[in-house]
Amino acid sequence: MQKTRSAVMIVGVSVVAGWTLSAGGQAPATGAATLFEAARVIVGDGRPPIENAAFVVSGGRFTQIGRTGDVKAPAGAARMSLAGKTVMPAIVDTHTHLSQTREALINDLRRRSYYGVSAAMSLGQDEGDLPFQMRARCSSVCATSTVVAPAR
Repeated sequence: MQKTRSAVMIVGVSVVAGWTLSAGGQAPATGAATLFEAARVIVGDGRPPIENAAFVVSGGRFTQIGRTGDVKAPAGAARMSLAGKTVMPAIVDTHTHLSQTREALINDLRRRSYYGVSAAMSLGQDEGDLPFQMRARCSSVCATSTVVAPAR
C-alpha cells in the first residue's frame, strides 16, 4: 500500500493552482494561463477518470478540461507535464480532532495536505484559540496548505 501511495501523487485543486509557474520559475501575471498535460484526472462526479487529460488553469480557476489534444492552450500559456500524476478535487475533512500544540497542529495539517485534504473542520473540542490564530495567519500559505476551520 505504501508503494502504491508513493507511485501516485494526488494533487488537490488548490495545489495545482499554486503550481502555475512560468518556465522562468516566476509566478505568472494575474490571469495568466497554464496548460497541464498528460495527467489522470478524477473529476469527482462519479464518472470514470479522464486518462491522458489536459486542463487549463487561468486566474486560479480551471477553465478547460478534456483529453490531451482536445484542450487548446490560450496564447502565451505556460505548459507543464503531469505525466504519471493524478489530479483530483481537494478533499474536505469535516470530522477532525485537531492537535493541541502548534507544532503538532502544523504537522497534522501538512500530513492532511499531502494526502489531498484542503480543509479540516474541527468539531469544537479544541482547547484555547490556537486553531483560530493559525487560521488568521493562514493568508500567506493557504494556496498550498490545509485550511483550518474550527467550530465555535
